[in-house]
Amino acid sequence: MKIEPLLKSDIDSLPELQPADWNDIVPAFKYHLSNSFSHGVKFSDGTKLVAVGVAIIHGPVAWLAQIIVHPDYRSKGLGYQLTNELLIIAEKFNCSTVLLVATPLGYPVYLKHGFIAEETYTFYRSAKLWNEAVENPYLKPYSKTFRQQIQLLDFKASGENRNFRLDEFLDDAVLYVESNVVKGYFLPGFGEGLVVASEKEAGLALLKHRLQFKNEVVIPDLNLIATQFMIDNGYTVFRTAVRMRKGNPVHPNLSLVYARVSGQIG
Repeated sequence: MKIEPLLKSDIDSLPELQPADWNDIVPAFKYHLSNSFSHGVKFSDGTKLVAVGVAIIHGPVAWLAQIIVHPDYRSKGLGYQLTNELLIIAEKFNCSTVLLVATPLGYPVYLKHGFIAEETYTFYRSAKLWNEAVENPYLKPYSKTFRQQIQLLDFKASGENRNFRLDEFLDDAVLYVESNVVKGYFLPGFGEGLVVASEKEAGLALLKHRLQFKNEVVIPDLNLIATQFMIDNGYTVFRTAVRMRKGNPVHPNLSLVYARVSGQIG
């Protein structure tokens, strides 16, 4: 088997690789294949798709994502080779930092590549959506007036300049604005529904708003406020994952993240 670029013609074969405990991978790969900042690769055995992965380039930062090996082809070194190829892509784009969110299955593979563990994410769910009314005078729809403030807050939270990604989803944003200062934002269309806030009141108001539409949420363990809120309100833990890094640190402030984007970019 040799490694090759992932193609749009591979989309129909992706369900065979679908991990049981992941969200549907097909929409994610369709998105990657339609954008120039995503670079997908694959291993095939004849006509059978057996492994896939993506490198997502954010300037000097690369995220490795959707690294999946078919169960019948595991323990053959394909995950290691796939990760190596994605690291080569990151190097070609002069990325000084490579990040990923590791499942327990992938974690030992990434350690072999020199990644180090930075932080843990915990996955929470409830049997039902948040059903209490979220009425808050500071919750407002997006206005271009607040674009720069959102960008600055996102940089504080992520340690990255990912403005070109944010712009795609700002029109549907819900903001927490007090005295014309943006203290938090919720981007419903960005991955799983990103929530970032600089203050507790803003973060919890936006998190509750999000939970009216999604009964699952992934939160960095560094956000003690959001973690305690989930515990106090009876949400159950069903999984954890580890944020890992190779190369230069980007110094995120994950305590500002009340709901992550996704496993693809933290």
